Amino acid sequence: MDLRTAPAALPALGILAGVAFGLRLAWLPVPLALALLAAAVALGGGFGRLVVGLAAGLLAAAIGPGPSDGSWPEIDPGRPVVVVGEVVEPWRRLEWGWRSELRTERVRQGQAVLALPRRLAIELAGEEPPPPMGSRLRARGYLGRPAGYANRLPVPPGPWRLRIKTRRLLDVVEAPGWVSGVSGRLRARVEEALAAAERAGRSPTADGSRARAGPPASAANGSPDEAAASEKDPGAGSPNRAGRGAETTLRHGHALVRALVLGDPSELPPRWRRGLRRTGLAHLLAVSGLHAGLVAGVMLLVAAPLPRPVRIVLALVAVAGYLALVGPRPSMLRASGMALIAGVALLARRGPASANALAVVAGGLALARPELVAELGFRLTVAATAGIVFLAPRLEAAWSAGDGDRKRVAVDPEAAGRERRRRAASRWLVRGLAATVGAQLASLPFALPVFHLTSWAAPLLNVVAVPYTALALAVCLGWTALALVSCAAAAAMVPLLDALAMPFGWPAAGPPAAWGAVAAAAPAAACWAFAVLAVAWLLAPRRRLWLVPAVAAGGWWCCAAPPGAASPADDPAAGEPRPPVSLTLLDVGQGDAILLRDGGRAVLVDGGGWRHGDFGGRVLLPALLGEGVRRLDAVLLTHPDSDHCHGLEQVSSYLPVTEVWLAPQWAGDRCADELAATPGARVVRLAAGGRLRVGRWRLAVLHPAWPRAPDRLVAPGEHNRLSLVLRAAAAGRCAVLTGDLDRTGERAVVARGGDLGCDLLKVGHHGSKTSTGPELLAAVRPRLALVSAGRGNPYGHPAAEVVARLERAGVTLLRTDRQGLVRLEWREGGPLRISTPAAPP
Repeated sequence: MDLRTAPAALPALGILAGVAFGLRLAWLPVPLALALLAAAVALGGGFGRLVVGLAAGLLAAAIGPGPSDGSWPEIDPGRPVVVVGEVVEPWRRLEWGWRSELRTERVRQGQAVLALPRRLAIELAGEEPPPPMGSRLRARGYLGRPAGYANRLPVPPGPWRLRIKTRRLLDVVEAPGWVSGVSGRLRARVEEALAAAERAGRSPTADGSRARAGPPASAANGSPDEAAASEKDPGAGSPNRAGRGAETTLRHGHALVRALVLGDPSELPPRWRRGLRRTGLAHLLAVSGLHAGLVAGVMLLVAAPLPRPVRIVLALVAVAGYLALVGPRPSMLRASGMALIAGVALLARRGPASANALAVVAGGLALARPELVAELGFRLTVAATAGIVFLAPRLEAAWSAGDGDRKRVAVDPEAAGRERRRRAASRWLVRGLAATVGAQLASLPFALPVFHLTSWAAPLLNVVAVPYTALALAVCLGWTALALVSCAAAAAMVPLLDALAMPFGWPAAGPPAAWGAVAAAAPAAACWAFAVLAVAWLLAPRRRLWLVPAVAAGGWWCCAAPPGAASPADDPAAGEPRPPVSLTLLDVGQGDAILLRDGGRAVLVDGGGWRHGDFGGRVLLPALLGEGVRRLDAVLLTHPDSDHCHGLEQVSSYLPVTEVWLAPQWAGDRCADELAATPGARVVRLAAGGRLRVGRWRLAVLHPAWPRAPDRLVAPGEHNRLSLVLRAAAAGRCAVLTGDLDRTGERAVVARGGDLGCDLLKVGHHGSKTSTGPELLAAVRPRLALVSAGRGNPYGHPAAEVVARLERAGVTLLRTDRQGLVRLEWREGGPLRISTPAAPP
């Protein structure tokens, strides 16, 4: 880093560190900040500027609002609250209502009035449009946050959110200001134009997917909103039934426009979004510097006949207008700030300094909005841009060293032309690779510990994908402008948009390994070590050999299984005892996920899930990685309700799956069909009497029978009755796994006969009173029962009468809502070992 060209770098680094540290403190660090300021005056120089930034960051964290996922011990989630605050994000249309972000001023619960400056999600049910962005509201509702998941790699609780049941509980205290009003009207006009063009261009599709009234409640680019997605009501029928060819959908081109222009990728197929995520291309859907640069470039081109200062001012106005359209997202705030500084430099006839601009913008945003530093989106956009600005030029210089020193030989003009083109292509490739490698290494310590995914092929893919996305964005911006003028003309261009969207779905094709995807349980320290060693190796002028083993060791530490995870070895060493078999009940909230292991062999029975959002990536993937699982011999679906199926379908995009096991009754269900279409996996249909084997595990299918009419669609009310039931036996013990089987299905299992006696029983339907009848208990005679239920779930699971029935039978009960993950392991003839390594507080 050259501090002469980036004098703001050290103070900005200090500000970011001070804010990050200050947000973690329970007390106001004002005395500490004042002491640091005094020390900075005494020190002077670059280190003094760093300490000044640190002190300023601590002060900003002390007086600013806390992060959205901070603690609010004064709030009782079971009682209503009255919140006064300002809407600071554009509203997003969901299929059940609206969502935005609120900056709170005060919260009243009962007689207590709390001054709690905080940013939180606000969710409003109903079809009526909410007040525009910038409005000050008084809202009455319930304030809470989704519970975390207590697996070996825990998932923390989600962000706070205010749920409002109806528009009548929302009052406008103050209308939005001029800037917010213009922004709201601009976005509303664009939304209306896009909706009209979508209606004009809507057409039937061959895949039978369903049309919908509004965007689904799904968050983009791995945002924390996904952790706030509601879980499925276990008493409701599956929402996944697709019908057979009678429905329509919005074309993918419209979804691409919303993703690239408005930053809302929720309409793109979920499998496409997961494909982009596993290949390291999810950033293509984030509104960022690419958008700001393209908007400014188009304006400069349009205003070419005007004087240079006027063109620059118009370009800045265009960027500001686009920021108003998409809202103050961290990546767009960073890009717009850097564009403003570059524009001012050009007006002053000075060359823009990207490094200094990034430092000024990052430090300024951290001081103005300290809570941003706690957001992953802000960390990623600053880190990736820093990698491009600071690291990429050095990588390019190191990789191009010696290329310009070659002696020039007299050749014919045609050969000279070929050589010039070759060198130009080489420079373009090296520059692109340097930028993508720099961005990926700089953001790795922030992204990998959260998403647990990386791709060694991402730099190569980005070299092609980024220019293509720029082209697609230019077309989508032009189509949006056309839609504002003529919906009919925009609808006529829908086939072009459809063709343009298709490459964004290509990364979803094929198994994860085909795209270089690597799933890793990586602590932040390991990622920092690997990134630093990799940068040192890449910048080494002679590729010092001693760095190679160091980088390899850092990569192993980054991707190794966490301490305490099961050994992945398939075959024990000669003379050593075989590893124990294990049955692990993963904590997936109000859902089911059971992992059967024998060394490196693994079967996952159900996978939990939310109705919306990437549960498989957010919760199930880290839970499996925490157990040392990086591939699955099979996934088994008991029935296709979302709290059993969606996690399986989603995690199959991230981990290799050899086989998919499910009953034939579920053919035609959307989630089950998506799971059956897992690339590279063989589908096995199961019914009563079926036998399976994985390692030492012997699996016998007890229910349901093979359907007499396989083409008949299963009614939602029959899902639980037809839930697939297994008797899983290994190393002298066995377990009965019942899915969501109800008492009618239980009686059918008992009536079918056979030996049902087992040590373990997975209690059906999360402990609902409609399951686990006395007939099944008498037939199984378990000593230990397992219940998978969400903490504080609204259904009362497990039911008190089921718990009492198990107690009367002398059965010990373990439940994920109290113990978190439950791991059982045993050896042939040995005792049963029970561990709960990540029990919730």
